[in-house]
Amino acid sequence: MSNRKTRIASGTLAIIALLLVASCDILGAGSGDQVPLSSEARLESLQVTYFTVPVALDPGFDSDTVAYSIGDDVPFEYQNFTVAATALDSGATVSGAGTWNLAVGPNTKTITVTAADGVTKKSYEISATRLNAESADLASLELSGYGFGFDPSETMYELNVPSGTTTVSLSATPEYAGSTVEYSDDGGTAYDTYTGTVTINIGPDGTTTAIAVRVTSEFSATQKIYYIDVTVAEAGASTVATLNSLELYDWEGIQVVFDPVFSSGTFEYEANVGSTVDEISYINYEPTDLAASVSDPTPFDLVVGPNVMDIVVTAPDGITLETYSVTITRASPPSVAITSPAEGATIDTTTFQALGTYSDPNGEIDSLIITFDGMTPVGTAVLDGAGGFTANVDASGVTNGTKTLMAIASDGPDMVAMDTVTITYTAGITGYSVTVTVDYDGMAACEGYLSVTLIKTDYSGVGGIVTGSVVDSASFPYTTTVEGIPPGDYIISARVTTDADPSSTPIYENDLFSGPVGVSVVDADVTVATTTVMLEAE
Repeated sequence: MSNRKTRIASGTLAIIALLLVASCDILGAGSGDQVPLSSEARLESLQVTYFTVPVALDPGFDSDTVAYSIGDDVPFEYQNFTVAATALDSGATVSGAGTWNLAVGPNTKTITVTAADGVTKKSYEISATRLNAESADLASLELSGYGFGFDPSETMYELNVPSGTTTVSLSATPEYAGSTVEYSDDGGTAYDTYTGTVTINIGPDGTTTAIAVRVTSEFSATQKIYYIDVTVAEAGASTVATLNSLELYDWEGIQVVFDPVFSSGTFEYEANVGSTVDEISYINYEPTDLAASVSDPTPFDLVVGPNVMDIVVTAPDGITLETYSVTITRASPPSVAITSPAEGATIDTTTFQALGTYSDPNGEIDSLIITFDGMTPVGTAVLDGAGGFTANVDASGVTNGTKTLMAIASDGPDMVAMDTVTITYTAGITGYSVTVTVDYDGMAACEGYLSVTLIKTDYSGVGGIVTGSVVDSASFPYTTTVEGIPPGDYIISARVTTDADPSSTPIYENDLFSGPVGVSVVDADVTVATTTVMLEAE
């Protein structure tokens, strides 16, 4: 390349000189002066929206006002808001805007504007108080201290009171402070506003007064009515307060076995239940005198160890009581632990041994399987009776990659213990990626956690799952990729749950039966052409 001198015409030099002078004039008096950076740290706009619907600020926005509220009575159903803020000066930066998830109670969102000079700052605060979940339930209901086994979910009660009783005192507390409570002494024909303990006239002997308590929720105006039939005993009424029969059932509908066998005149019993039984869900009974009243303590929660459950029988005279007491001992749970392979181990053979230990103090473990996906067994453990187990694992159908090896102990229908280790598996088959688009067909979707699972068409296991994506109405249609899928035929399960556990009860899910979306994985990554659509779960 040859060197050349470039000559600039004198006219061009003059123009450049004029531009430089003009620039200096703009910058300041001397060539070394610079424009001072702006100290403007106010907002030009501030907006709160709920699923794109604007929410009013109180007071209305003004650049010089820094404290705002969107209300001290935000309903429980309104949780996910979006805050947008724009600085008055384009050189300033804004932090703190974006998603605003309200907790129950007081909340504050702070938006900070940092001026272009990097020093000057101004903070704006938005406050809100989110109410607790409204309800039309009562938290407590009493009549003059008489016990009748109150349960917020039960609405019908009968109560016997002694001969000569002429009044009862009603006390009712709503579960939700904003609910309205009313009461009636004629079974609900006419109601009065309840403002505290009230006295209700009852009697004479041998008559029944129908008391009703009506609860109306604050926002949805949902109503619930509790009824208590109060019978004043006849003079000389029966004093029989025993039961002809009593049966307890757990949450699976399995009857609890008493020791000794129930007898009307025996008032103390013992019973043992497995470690997975955490509730006595309902009881069956028959009073010896059908006019007697019986307290129902179910649902009755069980902790590990002994739990005392009392069933109180009140005779028709309203005075005589008998208590049947059942001590229910919930078993300590079994445990399992994988000792080999170790956490982080690399497995380079399709078959290997899994070793571990177990504890089964109550003989609950019927089987112990080894699996990678929680469903498909790759080995069945042999328990040695002395606290150790061995399983021959066949992982020939498992894809390569980082895997979770699980040991799952069951008592038959239920899992009773589990342990996991993470390994790197290199002797398996190639896994492929499946890209799925999920849409939602319904009203505005609440925020939740999306999981997408590829289930084998014969429901014998899963090919893969992706979980943990937080979604709301604005997220759909949503595209995600499930990795490491072995070759085979699958149907797609998409569901949104309120927490990160994909096995939780869904609020939205697709239909796996009448309209399943299928996918075949052969020897390449797959994109599902058909969108799987979720509907609100029934």
